[in-house]
Amino acid sequence: METTETLAQKIAHYQVEPAKVDHVKHVPMLLAVGITAAGKDTVLRQLMSQYPGEYRRTVSHTTRKQRYENGIKEQDGAKYYFIDKAEANQRLDQGRFLEVNYFASNLYGTSIAEVERAEQEHKILVSDIDVNGIANFVRLGMNVKPVFLLPPDFATWRQRLRARYQGEINKEDMRKRLQTALDELQDAIEHQYYYLVVNDDLNKTVQLVNDIAHGRITQAHYPKAVALAQQLADDITQALQKL
Repeated sequence: METTETLAQKIAHYQVEPAKVDHVKHVPMLLAVGITAAGKDTVLRQLMSQYPGEYRRTVSHTTRKQRYENGIKEQDGAKYYFIDKAEANQRLDQGRFLEVNYFASNLYGTSIAEVERAEQEHKILVSDIDVNGIANFVRLGMNVKPVFLLPPDFATWRQRLRARYQGEINKEDMRKRLQTALDELQDAIEHQYYYLVVNDDLNKTVQLVNDIAHGRITQAHYPKAVALAQQLADDITQALQKL
């Protein structure tokens, strides 16, 4: 059996065949990212609920172990397909992933088959993904609409963050989450391909994201949202300095 180090090396050097990319690059994809507690999961659930015939939620592959939530074990094939490292190596060798990342000693990847299923159903593929995954899709020239969700202000975001992790997060964990949020915000500010969306009203946000997915919104990096992202980054930087 190949080692975890070998898996990491394979992921670092993985390149999908151009012919396989060309086969699916026209399929429309909505890629959603946002700092922790920006409301991404709620927005996507509402989007899928309001427009069930228009979207297909992608199911990613991962080598991490299934977790328990409220005593219930994660279901294979719901949000993730759970595979072991041997199968992950095999799938990498066969070139079956469109994009793949290595995080916390585990593989996370989107299979070409997932994109093909969306095409067969004539739906927009929706993926909850990190900034590295979005960069991979953009680099491949896929038909993607990357949406970056922003909280309305730092005070609201901090309140949501504390409510979500109350009693479950220590100072060091908070530092890590703040740093991750800062890194993601800086990525959103730097790259012009993000559609920056301020999540201050759920219904309006869902409608806006739906319009973006269908190509009805053309301006992505509009100044007001960029200014908010920069202000949030400045506020988080100050919070990190106080920890």
